[in-house]
Amino acid sequence: MGIRGRRRSRARQGRWRWRRARQRYARLRERIGERFRVRLGNWRDESVGPHEQAMYQVSFATEIFAALVPGA
Repeated sequence: MGIRGRRRSRARQGRWRWRRARQRYARLRERIGERFRVRLGNWRDESVGPHEQAMYQVSFATEIFAALVPGA
Protein backbone atom coordinates (compact mmCIF):
# COMPACT_ATOMS: atom_id res chain seq x y z
CA MET A 1 0.00 0.00 0.00
CA GLY A 2 1.37 3.39 -0.95
CA ILE A 3 1.47 6.47 1.25
CA ARG A 4 -1.80 7.78 -0.21
CA GLY A 5 -3.54 4.53 0.65
CA ARG A 6 -2.27 4.69 4.23
CA ARG A 7 -3.42 8.30 4.57
CA ARG A 8 -6.87 7.42 3.28
CA SER A 9 -7.03 4.43 5.60
CA ARG A 10 -6.10 6.58 8.62
CA ALA A 11 -8.65 9.20 7.60
CA ARG A 12 -11.37 6.51 7.39
CA GLN A 13 -10.37 5.15 10.79
CA GLY A 14 -10.52 8.65 12.25
CA ARG A 15 -14.00 9.24 10.86
CA TRP A 16 -15.14 5.84 12.10
CA ARG A 17 -13.77 6.52 15.59
CA TRP A 18 -15.41 9.94 15.63
CA ARG A 19 -18.80 8.46 14.64
CA ARG A 20 -18.59 5.92 17.46
CA ALA A 21 -17.44 8.53 19.96
CA ARG A 22 -20.20 10.93 18.89
CA GLN A 23 -22.77 8.18 19.48
CA ARG A 24 -21.45 7.73 23.02
CA TYR A 25 -21.50 11.48 23.63
CA ALA A 26 -25.06 11.68 22.28
CA ARG A 27 -26.19 8.93 24.68
CA LEU A 28 -24.49 10.72 27.58
CA ARG A 29 -26.19 13.98 26.59
CA GLU A 30 -29.59 12.25 26.48
CA ARG A 31 -29.07 10.66 29.89
CA ILE A 32 -28.02 13.97 31.42
CA GLY A 33 -31.18 15.56 30.04
CA GLU A 34 -33.35 12.74 31.41
CA ARG A 35 -31.81 12.57 34.88
CA PHE A 36 -31.17 16.20 35.75
CA ARG A 37 -32.86 19.56 35.47
CA VAL A 38 -30.53 21.05 32.90
CA ARG A 39 -30.66 23.03 29.69
CA LEU A 40 -28.93 21.30 26.79
CA GLY A 41 -27.33 23.45 24.15
CA ASN A 42 -26.85 22.60 20.48
CA TRP A 43 -24.07 20.44 19.07
CA ARG A 44 -21.11 22.28 17.59
CA ASP A 45 -19.18 20.02 15.23
CA GLU A 46 -16.79 22.75 14.16
CA SER A 47 -14.11 24.32 16.35
CA VAL A 48 -15.12 27.49 18.15
CA GLY A 49 -12.61 29.79 19.81
CA PRO A 50 -10.13 27.80 21.89
CA HIS A 51 -12.24 24.62 21.61
CA GLU A 52 -10.71 22.47 18.88
CA GLN A 53 -13.15 19.58 19.11
CA ALA A 54 -16.88 19.15 18.74
CA MET A 55 -18.91 20.02 21.81
CA TYR A 56 -22.27 20.79 23.33
CA GLN A 57 -23.21 22.92 26.30
CA VAL A 58 -25.00 21.78 29.44
CA SER A 59 -26.30 24.56 31.68
CA PHE A 60 -27.27 23.66 35.23
CA ALA A 61 -27.73 25.09 38.72
CA THR A 62 -24.76 24.97 41.08
CA GLU A 63 -26.77 22.82 43.51
CA ILE A 64 -26.63 19.79 41.21
CA PHE A 65 -22.93 20.07 40.33
CA ALA A 66 -21.84 17.33 42.77
CA ALA A 67 -24.43 14.90 41.40
CA LEU A 68 -23.69 15.78 37.78
CA VAL A 69 -19.89 15.71 38.12
CA PRO A 70 -19.10 13.01 40.72
CA GLY A 71 -15.72 13.20 42.37
CA ALA A 72 -15.30 16.90 41.63
